[in-house]
Amino acid sequence: MKNVILLAVLLIIPQLTKAQSPTVYSPTNGQVFYVGETMNIQWRSTNPGAWAFVSIMLQDSGNGTAEWIAFTTPNNGSFTWIVSKDTTWYTNFTITISDGGNGANETVVPIVIPNGTRPPVPQLVPIQIKKGCFGGMDSKHK
Repeated sequence: MKNVILLAVLLIIPQLTKAQSPTVYSPTNGQVFYVGETMNIQWRSTNPGAWAFVSIMLQDSGNGTAEWIAFTTPNNGSFTWIVSKDTTWYTNFTITISDGGNGANETVVPIVIPNGTRPPVPQLVPIQIKKGCFGGMDSKHK
């Protein structure tokens, strides 16, 4: 009987003490960033007292390579990163935030970093329309 109770306690305690993965507020799933832009990474750790630091990683979904955005940064819920990536044709990436140090407590968010720079926003050019010349025939335009 003692062995059964001990086994039950050993199986339950790890589940009670296991921290949940951090909640990521930014970036959002599928968000698009261009190289050189600023990405504000924001999260909430489920157990900030247990983990003083988090790790943030960028992983290329095409070829699986990864690079650290921040190997260790304070677990304060915010990190600013200037978007960069190694030369690659792939554009789909994931941002991984881990507050457990062992990969057990991590959240993965898919993002897109297209090749090239952000296309310019089209500029509206004002035009002048002459009064009375709206395509209809009037006495001045016969």
